Amino acid sequence: MASKTIPKKSRRPTIPTKALRVRIFNKIADGVSVRKLCEDKRLPTRDMFYKWLREYPDFAEEYRMATELRADVLVDEMMDIADDDSLDIIIDTEADEGARVKADQIKVARAKVKIDTRKWVAARMAPRKYGNNVKVEAENKHDHSGGIDIRIVDYSEVELDDGN
Repeated sequence: MASKTIPKKSRRPTIPTKALRVRIFNKIADGVSVRKLCEDKRLPTRDMFYKWLREYPDFAEEYRMATELRADVLVDEMMDIADDDSLDIIIDTEADEGARVKADQIKVARAKVKIDTRKWVAARMAPRKYGNNVKVEAENKHDHSGGIDIRIVDYSEVELDDGN
């Protein structure tokens, strides 16, 4: 009688080894979300991933850098979406005056939503690079401790020269 071997249940990683970190952060930099990434049974669960972020400062720093790189991927995708006009038109064969080309407003609107979403996400992943906030710094080097001179002039009675 042959003995049956029961396959071992593969366990998810519990320690962020260097090789595992490289694999994880390359995927994140390529645009894979943490949620999607953690669906892979060979990678940590989302709970474990976020635990590593809290417990390992170097892991958190690598994640920050990977998300900044992912923002660059999103910007590349925005360019591709904006440049792809292959689905922007419809040929209306039922028009009275023959076939007519017109814009497919639904596909154009969908492309705009895709671009706007990526723009919003990129601004949060790399705010210094893609954020909308402009930081203005000014330094006032003038001494304004003196008084202000105000002069009121009434020009209502003055005749204006119209240039003739």
